[in-house]
Amino acid sequence: MGVPARLPSAVCGVFDAFARHSVECVAGYKHTAAGRLGQSCLMPSTAVYTSPAMVRDGAVVSMATALDLAGPVTATLTVSTDGPSAHVFLKVCDVGPDGISRMIVRGQDLIEGGAPRSVTVDLTHTGYRLNPGHSLRLHISTPRGAGLSTPRRAVLVGATLSAMALTAGTSSPARAADSGDAEILWPQVRRPKDLGRIPYWDAAELSVAIRRRIVSCVEVMTAYLDHIDRINPKVNALVSLRPRTDLLKEARAKDHLLDQGACQGWMHGFPHAVKDLADVEGMPTTYGLIPLSTVTPATADSLFVERIRAAGAIFIGKTNTPELGLGSHTYNNVFGTTYNAYHQSKAAGGSSGGAAVAVALRMLPVADGSDFMGSLRNPPGWNNVLGLRPSYGRVPSFGGDVFIDQGGVEGPIARTALDLALLLRTMSGHDDRAPMSLTEDTAPLTDLTVRQHGERAAWLGDLGGYLPMERDVLDVTRTALQHFSRLGMTVTTLDALPTSADFDGNADLWPTWLTYRHWLSGMAVKTAYDSALRGLLKPEALYEYEGLTVGADGNGPLTAVDVYANSVKRSGMYRAFRDLFDTYDYVVLPTAQVMPFDATAHWPRHIEGVEMSSYHRWMEVATIGTLIGAPTLAVPAGFNEAGLPIGLQVIAGNRDDFSLLDLAQAWERQTGFVHGALPGLLSTT
Repeated sequence: MGVPARLPSAVCGVFDAFARHSVECVAGYKHTAAGRLGQSCLMPSTAVYTSPAMVRDGAVVSMATALDLAGPVTATLTVSTDGPSAHVFLKVCDVGPDGISRMIVRGQDLIEGGAPRSVTVDLTHTGYRLNPGHSLRLHISTPRGAGLSTPRRAVLVGATLSAMALTAGTSSPARAADSGDAEILWPQVRRPKDLGRIPYWDAAELSVAIRRRIVSCVEVMTAYLDHIDRINPKVNALVSLRPRTDLLKEARAKDHLLDQGACQGWMHGFPHAVKDLADVEGMPTTYGLIPLSTVTPATADSLFVERIRAAGAIFIGKTNTPELGLGSHTYNNVFGTTYNAYHQSKAAGGSSGGAAVAVALRMLPVADGSDFMGSLRNPPGWNNVLGLRPSYGRVPSFGGDVFIDQGGVEGPIARTALDLALLLRTMSGHDDRAPMSLTEDTAPLTDLTVRQHGERAAWLGDLGGYLPMERDVLDVTRTALQHFSRLGMTVTTLDALPTSADFDGNADLWPTWLTYRHWLSGMAVKTAYDSALRGLLKPEALYEYEGLTVGADGNGPLTAVDVYANSVKRSGMYRAFRDLFDTYDYVVLPTAQVMPFDATAHWPRHIEGVEMSSYHRWMEVATIGTLIGAPTLAVPAGFNEAGLPIGLQVIAGNRDDFSLLDLAQAWERQTGFVHGALPGLLSTT
């Protein structure tokens, strides 16, 4: 947002009270003119802001900033709180002429209630100098929540920023950029000697490299296509790949735009492949069902694809998915089976299996996926990357029903929390074609803050033995819980789902799911069932349709009364979890009940001697986040002795996608799982 009119001209400030968790002040100074070495300019200013959001959270922020060219760069923040405790975060960034922000240093502290306390960050050791055309920015924030049981008021006073020993120049205040990208802490990147290493950059690094012309879009596309040629035949994650000549032509066009000073967005020049359940104009959408000989190219983009295209991406193909997206094992009769990134005889998960494998094996910088029953959770968990099932309406979609079907959502898969947030922000935002889409500002999605100290997690595990679960799953995921403790969080084990007057906990989980799933998935299958494609449908698809129309699982066909009564039960489940979130910030479970299984099997028939009653019963652990409509994060949990990965799913309260992204960043820094355990295919190429 812009600078308030009452802000003194000597300070560049941007203040925002994000509804999700924080109040923040930003001060910036820009080096704009040359001057004598040692010349100093002191420009102190203090501003106090209030807003409806701040009043609601009971917080007031005051910040004094100064730029002094006569001493080492330091940033000091004095804080007091009249509550039990508060977290304060301080980060100093350099913003270049291109608007890309680079974090120089970050500080944080836990402030106990009572006497003021200072948080100081010394930049001397960084060797930082404020160069011409660059801005020095001080970000101060205090998050809401952080494990506090009652609201607290934090007052920030006496924040000072000083700098010295510039090679030349004076400094004058400058307004902070309004662009959301200017607030992102972009990484530093250097041109690699071997351009074949380009695919190993994370998405944020790739974005910086392209926009700063460290590499060209043609070089990026060439490196990715060469890498895909080596890796993809071994895993079959990417399908419907477009001709290299066409893709390089598009890459040259992206370079031409940059030559003219035009950048479409943070994904400018990115190779991207869309899950083969969504439309890309001019490309086939097979749904893993329609034969290539009969499928016709899409005439328009899906809504989220429009946004990825507008951000500058080049669509190179599609990511593989099971037939109609049904089942958490990616195989179909159109393209075949997608194999696990870590073991090419094992399943990749689904239905976003192709997407997760492509990201894990660095064939894509980031990927989109979709999730009804864990498809943005199990594939990331089985391939050691991150995924996020966002709140319904966060990523809008249009076409067909836009009111009732709230089971499936689209969301991001990535290797870092920042990349996950960047893609989610691109895909998110209200659209009038999707009346249930959220209207919240998307910019705060990329304002990541490490703020987990004092937060509380409830570990549900196998629900006290209710969920059959392989021993390796429990061993690896329970061991991973120690990382929450190392982040300053507390973890409490709960042996059952919460209950309410309308929801009987564990006993109601699977019956509630079956009615919901048959109702929505059965209707999704109906179009194919009523067409010439009926004979191509796999048994799992027929099961969903028959559960709706003639009955399955010992029940008759669904009626309107059944659907409504089930919605009441689901509402009771939501209320039970709403009460649970009064005590806990997160609910944690494994991403699947089994480790990656043999890719030649359709689905696990037994778990620890317990027979699975349907093709998806082994994924019952993923039904909870969907049924309560909650955002759910997937993070790596580690590996078993055979080197196979599994993940944790972390469920947050209603629409609290923001705190999950913060947690993802903290988890990434704490564990190092993604970059510390590369798939074997990458070490042999």
